[in-house]
Amino acid sequence: MDILGKSSEDLQHNFDLLLEYCNTWDLEVNHSKTKNMVFRKRDEKWTCNGMGVEVVDTFNYLGMLLWHNGIFSSFYEYLVGKSLTTLNMLLFNCKCYH
Repeated sequence: MDILGKSSEDLQHNFDLLLEYCNTWDLEVNHSKTKNMVFRKRDEKWTCNGMGVEVVDTFNYLGMLLWHNGIFSSFYEYLVGKSLTTLNMLLFNCKCYH
């Protein structure tokens, strides 16, 4: 799930709305899986149900690695690295067949 906000106050308000929804439907937010990525200055703090939310530099969203600086060239390097690893494993496994 994504929670977006144009300002830190907007994001905190949206976190609070999520908690209100969860309380209404007797759901719980898993704090160990809750992460926050900021695409600008990084000195704000957010809370979810009274607990701090971890701010991360990278986040894997639907298989796409996002970086806090918004530069996607790092994602392509990451993708090429994963592709080369997979290719090497495939070639290694093919050696057992003549």
